[in-house]
Amino acid sequence: MPTPSRLHRLAPAALVLGLLVGSAACSDGDTSADATTTAPPTDGAVAEDTTTTTAATEPSSSPPATPSQPTAHTATAADAVSELKAAWEAGDRARAQAIAPGDVVDALFAVPPDGFEVYGCDTGEFETSTCNYRNRSSGAFIKVTSARSDQGWQVATVTVT
Repeated sequence: MPTPSRLHRLAPAALVLGLLVGSAACSDGDTSADATTTAPPTDGAVAEDTTTTTAATEPSSSPPATPSQPTAHTATAADAVSELKAAWEAGDRARAQAIAPGDVVDALFAVPPDGFEVYGCDTGEFETSTCNYRNRSSGAFIKVTSARSDQGWQVATVTVT
């Protein structure tokens, strides 16, 4: 067993050796952060190698996902809203996404369709139209807004309360 004075001489040497090994591991141009260090002995035992591995993370270069955009159009605002409601009641997300943006479909499909009835719609004489649905048993309301384009009407927004 080494004497305390010899132990003090070994600890700095082990530390320097650990720094050199760690430095050599990181100096080969690899930035993946694998480093090996040697812990100095604490009780006169032989130094143990400990390895710490940290995965290098690459910054994400992909932009945040944007909701899908509808591709179908209807002749009237009421038809666009009716098409969305029918797709919702049938559980047909693809059909709903044809007439409404993906985030609108997600918001609507988060609510069970049972029990909703038309509470009122405006005439759609301007560039937007709003229809309201309510569920008398739960007290929930859904406001669906449609927008007119040159090709026809599509659902633009849904508000669930």
